[in-house]
Amino acid sequence: MAVPWVSSLREFFNLYPNNILYWESMRYALTHEFHKFDFGRSSVGSGTYKFKIRWGATPKPLYWEFKLLKDRERSLPTTYKHKLNFATSLWKRLPVGLTRWLGPKLRKNITA
Repeated sequence: MAVPWVSSLREFFNLYPNNILYWESMRYALTHEFHKFDFGRSSVGSGTYKFKIRWGATPKPLYWEFKLLKDRERSLPTTYKHKLNFATSLWKRLPVGLTRWLGPKLRKNITA
């Protein structure tokens, strides 16, 4: 069974809704005799990665596959670590009031 992600409203985080969603998903998988439970992709070290590890997830490497199109140069997907480092450095210098206003608007467009 695959559950690539779960999501809840921040206002209810104190009730740990993501734990309930995963618990019920795993209960369903066991009841229906699924032999594997896929938590979905997470970046190593991220909050979602740590959360899934606490549930007993075993990390497995995922590989990129791509098809070369005519007249296209062969290239592998790149990491954006340098851009992330720049953005993080810039974010730390912004006024807190601006980050509180801008953060939620940006976060809804970013995946973990």
